[in-house]
Amino acid sequence: MHEPPKWRKQILCVYENSLDFFTDMSSHEIHFQIFIK
Repeated sequence: MHEPPKWRKQILCVYENSLDFFTDMSSHEIHFQIFIK
């Protein structure tokens, strides 16, 4: 276990990407609801 930073960085990256993804999804959802109204 000589480089945990890299491993941690990858996980953080994936986590941030999924966060972005969910944010996009929710904003699209909101736009969609506004569109329906």
